[in-house]
Amino acid sequence: MGALVLIRGGGEIGSAVAMRLVRIGVYVLVTEIPQPRAMRRTTAFAEAVYARETLVEDMGGKILHDASDTPRLVAILTKQQVPVLVDGACACVPGLHPTVIVDTRMPERPPTRLRYVPRMYIGIGPGFEVGVNCEAAIGARAGFDLGHVYWKGGPPPEARRATHHLSLLRAPQHGQMVAHVCIGDKVTAGQVVAEVRDEQGACQTVCAVTDGVVWGLLHDGIWIESGAVIAEIAPPEYQDICHRLSEDALAIAGGVLEAMLSKEAVRRLVWA
Repeated sequence: MGALVLIRGGGEIGSAVAMRLVRIGVYVLVTEIPQPRAMRRTTAFAEAVYARETLVEDMGGKILHDASDTPRLVAILTKQQVPVLVDGACACVPGLHPTVIVDTRMPERPPTRLRYVPRMYIGIGPGFEVGVNCEAAIGARAGFDLGHVYWKGGPPPEARRATHHLSLLRAPQHGQMVAHVCIGDKVTAGQVVAEVRDEQGACQTVCAVTDGVVWGLLHDGIWIESGAVIAEIAPPEYQDICHRLSEDALAIAGGVLEAMLSKEAVRRLVWA
């Protein structure tokens, strides 16, 4: 097996990075937490954690139960598919020796570095600072920052992805998510999209506030805190593209590719 790129987070951004790298012949592995909270689940390899396998556009993703199961890992990689491993702490890293680690989790607070030091650590979005917790950082804010590669400093603190075209629906209470619709469904204002059940079984419904199409939706059964975003409603004209990777995610993935290609040592190892 050749050089490996490990991607932390299998949401839409991590999946766009994985897809672009796999398509040019790079081996990738995605790591996730036990209950991924990807919103755009039909464009996220994280969905393999729940379904054991998934399809993002035309590329398959499959669960890898054990990082030491080399035959299964190689079998997935050689089919140009994406293995997904439940390992939020990246305990697998010392054994797999990835050449590059790409952190796509968009953490709320600046993450600390892993004890393992790859040839290159790339961070996406705010919280990453070159020379502190990464070798390169990628901008994630819509506009001039989107996909920009930072070799000094990092994206500004407010540089989070724009959602101006989306209606965000939030949990009215702490509880368990129960969806009433699927991604891609058309909804009308006032229609029940989901409900949240607390520990005592009391339910509160979450309704669409505008006509549109379900663009993002948390997985059934996840326990969520009050105020958390549980669904995204896009304008009706988005229905034909709601199962495709967004231009934002692909632009960020392009920034990752630029950062990797900019380092000769990484080029020689990954594209040997």
